[in-house]
Amino acid sequence: GLNKVCEVSYADLCGDNQQDWRKLSMQIEQVEGNNLYTSFYGIDSTKEAVCKILKKRQSLIDIWVDVKTADNYILRVFVTLTTIHRDQSTYYNRDSRKMKNAYAKSSQIRLIRKRLQNTILREAKGSTHIKLAQDILSGGGLDKKLQAQATKGYPINQLIIRKVKVLKKSK
Repeated sequence: GLNKVCEVSYADLCGDNQQDWRKLSMQIEQVEGNNLYTSFYGIDSTKEAVCKILKKRQSLIDIWVDVKTADNYILRVFVTLTTIHRDQSTYYNRDSRKMKNAYAKSSQIRLIRKRLQNTILREAKGSTHIKLAQDILSGGGLDKKLQAQATKGYPINQLIIRKVKVLKKSK
């Protein structure tokens, strides 16, 4: 039926096994004979991909932002990242033992969130929803820009764009 949402693995669509943890959601718009016409509905990550970046003794930072694209779609983008030691070889506490944890201060977390939200807003404003989705799926420049912005606040271990949802379609 119309308006049903289909979910398919990105690896199945493109044969790219590096991205097998991404799932692409498409909404059925029209049916003509044996053909389905779909529209972009969202990107999601498998639970295993998100759990793989989680480790003890480091900060987990979740960021979400609602963005309006150039073609008037409203998307909600979710980003998850984890921290790492500033300099793993020379980061010691008072007793000259290597520190075990890599927790960011709340002020650093606020700064990282603000920078990433501004970067995502800036990128989305200048592109269509399809171009933004292609950039995320292809591992294009958006991941690298977000990583660069986050590292200015605190060293980042891993960053993934975990989910993209379509909140409102354009007319």
